[in-house]
Amino acid sequence: MESTPTRPTALKYGLIMGLVMAAYTLILSLTGQSFNQTLGYVSYVIIIGVIFLAMREYKSLNEGFMTFKQGLGIGVLASLIGGTISSAFSFVYMTFIDPDFIAKLQEFTRSEMEKNQDLSPAQVDQAMEMTSFMMTPGAMFVMGIIGSVILGLIVSLIMSAILKNEPPMEDY
Repeated sequence: MESTPTRPTALKYGLIMGLVMAAYTLILSLTGQSFNQTLGYVSYVIIIGVIFLAMREYKSLNEGFMTFKQGLGIGVLASLIGGTISSAFSFVYMTFIDPDFIAKLQEFTRSEMEKNQDLSPAQVDQAMEMTSFMMTPGAMFVMGIIGSVILGLIVSLIMSAILKNEPPMEDY
């Protein structure tokens, strides 16, 4: 038995992941919920769901078989593609559509830090100074891709271990 290539499935679901994440980001922005941490967790559900769907489709295309390595590759590649698309959208959004987004993010971050009774105003200022270099569209683009790949790797490791169905040895 010759196995089905994993790349087309990963590309398809990476594109789906990126477009869904970009649409979700836009919806949050348009509804003023960009900084709602609870709604932010929906992003994780989207990533997990898309990786699951990609692996499930691959198995159906491959006579019900998927090795651990194949599942891992599908999940990580889909996450890389999805994270790149989503991060590119966020970069364009923060740079051209809503250039005040970074200032709003900094203001939100400062107010959240100030709510922490353990931090003095000087410590809040120091923390804001330390994180300001990461609050640029370019840095957020890079961190978005890295974060997506790391999350995709973790999810794919777990999901591949659960969903794998190795073909019989004589089929290798």
